[in-house]
Amino acid sequence: MDGQVLTLTYRDAIPNIGSSIIYATVNRAIHKINIELMKEYYSVLESGYKVLGFAAVGLIFIIIGIGFITYLKKIDDEDSKINFAYIWTGFAVLWTIIAFLGIGSEYLECRSVIKNGTYQEVEGIVEKFEPEPLEGHKNESFTVKGVSFSYSDAGPSSGFNNSKSHGGPIDEGKYVRIRYHKGLILQLWIKGN
Repeated sequence: MDGQVLTLTYRDAIPNIGSSIIYATVNRAIHKINIELMKEYYSVLESGYKVLGFAAVGLIFIIIGIGFITYLKKIDDEDSKINFAYIWTGFAVLWTIIAFLGIGSEYLECRSVIKNGTYQEVEGIVEKFEPEPLEGHKNESFTVKGVSFSYSDAGPSSGFNNSKSHGGPIDEGKYVRIRYHKGLILQLWIKGN
């Protein structure tokens, strides 16, 4: 009797294990097909560094300031102009350092989150889409499965921030997959066109 009970339990378990394995395999295959049908539009790993260009603009003003100081010293100009050149250059250095620290730290954190896999992920239909107007003054926003996103072209960001009014791909009803951290879109895939 014990052998029969054991045999029945064993035989009953095999189809369940087999079904679970088949179910998991089918789900992985469907997920892989969905990913392959989706186009990656943004990845902080490939595009996020571009935001550092915003801070690099300060280097131009530092060079101008140094050139102005050198020129004024060469022609032995009055102290007030040299003082202004020092203030200009000092402000440019300060602005550049603050910009690199602020934007650079955000960029490095975003890269780290992706590489370490500590991001959050959502996949689904874009809902409640509100585009950014062409002239700006309002962030573009939308939700996917209750997760809200908001961004603007107007300022520097390591995350995705290409609004529809400036050629961005997100729109109402699109099927997307998003990896995000602290509200920043780190990676974006869109299904179809």
